[in-house]
Amino acid sequence: MSKKEIYAKNNEKYIVTATADGFDYTLDYVSKNPNKKSQGTSPTGLLLNALAGCQLMTARSFFNRRKIEVNDLEVKVSGDFNRTLDGWEMKADAVLTVDASLDSTEEANLLQFIDQFCTVSGVLAPGNEINLSIEYRH
Repeated sequence: MSKKEIYAKNNEKYIVTATADGFDYTLDYVSKNPNKKSQGTSPTGLLLNALAGCQLMTARSFFNRRKIEVNDLEVKVSGDFNRTLDGWEMKADAVLTVDASLDSTEEANLLQFIDQFCTVSGVLAPGNEINLSIEYRH
């Protein structure tokens, strides 16, 4: 079990500062701010950042456990949030870019490993769509 505690405060209009594990984050809803100047990402942007970070850290664990050398490890995540009659749904597409050579079996193992051990995608997946694919940089 992994318990986290976050402190957040609404400082002005739609700007929120949050502290997690001793680090500060600024969130905003720029279209609602009078000056239209962004102070940070939106809550949904932070959610996608969490997904990206978790996928990358989980992929790193996969490569380390299998002693596969990888230097370039990047992910690009795009998310679409839609209101339905049952609530909110998210569709996220993530493209993991690696410079390691994987055969089709290892690629499937990597995707399965991330699916099984990435806590954030595990929490977000029910009722949502998270698509993860792999691209190679050589």
